[in-house]
Amino acid sequence: MLALAIVIFAAAIVLAWMTQWVEAHDLPVYLAQGMHLIGMVLFFLDGCFVIAASSILAARLYRMLSKEDL
Repeated sequence: MLALAIVIFAAAIVLAWMTQWVEAHDLPVYLAQGMHLIGMVLFFLDGCFVIAASSILAARLYRMLSKEDL
């Protein structure tokens, strides 16, 4: 799950760089705005994956530390 978060983050970074390139070359505004919107969605999804992965890891750690030997 963390690997997926890293891939999504990398895609969002590349898209942000491409958006700056589009703006610098005076291409149509709708293209830059669409790329910016997709980049924002990717960053949001990345945050969701990171939160989910950290929650799963925290639950596993809690379960491992709270086991009682009978």
